[in-house]
Amino acid sequence: MKVSVKLYKQTKKTLSNGSCVQYIGIRTNINGKRTQESLGGKFLYPTPKNNEQRKHNKDVLAYVTYLIRDKQYRLERSANGLDDLNQLDKPFIDAYNEYRNLNGREWKTAENNKWDICAKHLNAFYPNLIVRQITPTLSKQFLNYLYDLKKRNGKPLSKNSANSYMKAYVQVAKGLWQDGILQKDPMHKVKTKSEPKEQAPSLTEEELQIAFNTEPENNHTQIINAFLFSCLTGLRLSDLIKLKWDNVKKHSNGKPFLSIVMQKTDEPITIWLSEQAEELMGEPQQMSHRVFPQVNKSNYQYDIIQKFIMYYCGINKKVTWHSGRHTFAYRYLRYHKNPVTLMNLLGHKNIETTQEYFNYKPEDSLEELINMPKL
Repeated sequence: MKVSVKLYKQTKKTLSNGSCVQYIGIRTNINGKRTQESLGGKFLYPTPKNNEQRKHNKDVLAYVTYLIRDKQYRLERSANGLDDLNQLDKPFIDAYNEYRNLNGREWKTAENNKWDICAKHLNAFYPNLIVRQITPTLSKQFLNYLYDLKKRNGKPLSKNSANSYMKAYVQVAKGLWQDGILQKDPMHKVKTKSEPKEQAPSLTEEELQIAFNTEPENNHTQIINAFLFSCLTGLRLSDLIKLKWDNVKKHSNGKPFLSIVMQKTDEPITIWLSEQAEELMGEPQQMSHRVFPQVNKSNYQYDIIQKFIMYYCGINKKVTWHSGRHTFAYRYLRYHKNPVTLMNLLGHKNIETTQEYFNYKPEDSLEELINMPKL
């Protein structure tokens, strides 16, 4: 059996901070059959500009070199029949944890949570599962198990969440197949189901003006202010919860701005604050204090926002916290028409994600179309 394992480089990309990077992975060739494996977001700087970037490249290449040697060694032993039996009889959860320990050192909290949940469901679905039992049939059964799960409130788990947990299982199972331990692709003819992604409704300019001019109930003022603050800044609920006065800065020109690292993506962003946004934050407090200390993820606060918009403002839309982010994105595009800047303001890593945050509306382009010059 002829085995080779090499580094491969993907297309160069530009991050939101302007840095050009090149994501990398491992390409395996077993008797002419090629497979590629990503490395959990590992990347190199094609043209490092400082010592920090050069050190980053050196550390990543050292890590990848170790992975390649280890994979080459294991594949060659497998080809000679030295490890197959032990590997096949090993508990699958051990292989799962080994993969995670090897590849997950720089995973974000959300990714680690996903792997924790997948492991919990795997143990509930098939306790003491061993590697040799991983087949396309079992993969299909586990996927259906995830699709049939219900949340604590009795509602079914969304297809997108189930697919997200399944992806962790697939990464490990596919890896065992690519390493030659499993003889058949564990996902052969196994298809995931998807469901349309529901967009949180956004508020129009007129509706936003109504909301700003409507008084909320006294004990709900801070919750509503935080929602309206999101409409002006695009912050997610997780960022509103973590926002502290230490994140509020003053530029040399006297203009206030937010300097934060987004909870979901770990992307650093800067957002300039309007006078209205400043007013919504209230009087400055100690640097370590939260700007909106009452805000949390409880369903009760969703109800407060919906009641305010539907009954107090008279707007027939079932809004969520994320509606504030959509409102900001749509409003920015309507006035500035610069999706690249919006991508940076929202902390997205690519423009495709930004495009999902707004819907095309014919009236937006009407004036532009009718005023185009004659040819």
